[in-house]
Amino acid sequence: GGDSTDVILIADITGLPFGDFKDTVVISDPNATNSPVRVAVNLTVASDLPIISVDPDTLYVVVDLNQTQAPAEAAILIDSAYIVINNAGAGLMSFTLSELSSRILSLEPLSGTAPESVLVVFRLFDAPPGDDFDTIMVSSPEAINSPQPLIVRYHYTFTPANIVPSPDTLEFTLFECEQGASFVPQ
Repeated sequence: GGDSTDVILIADITGLPFGDFKDTVVISDPNATNSPVRVAVNLTVASDLPIISVDPDTLYVVVDLNQTQAPAEAAILIDSAYIVINNAGAGLMSFTLSELSSRILSLEPLSGTAPESVLVVFRLFDAPPGDDFDTIMVSSPEAINSPQPLIVRYHYTFTPANIVPSPDTLEFTLFECEQGASFVPQ
């Protein structure tokens, strides 16, 4: 096209799951000084009905076995994490949570209306090193994808990984110099 030409983008969502997708349209002209120009494209595939969405979609719990092998009264660890029950579709969506695990002490609240933060409290016992899992079921009478499982993955280890950044702050001094006014530093 030429100067001041309208461009129409058409998206084919056949086979795409519900969610957000990102891409880029690149516009170039060999005579333009700012060529190429990149335009961000955000596509959301949604439903006009409620859809259960859980954030995070998998919950990871690392159990430090050094702490569970203390004297008997201290051998049970209590840990917690938050999940968020969202409606990825439209309309109002109520939900109910259920689980059948001895490791999940409580879910607060057990039911509600999306969006809602839920506190998951764990009671972690001594176990052999390795991996295990539980399932929390999220149900909604309105959602088209009900029920949805939330997998809780446990990793039992004597050597849990710890992230320790050093340094914890990075400082940069950038000069435009020869790169030009529109240069974006890495």
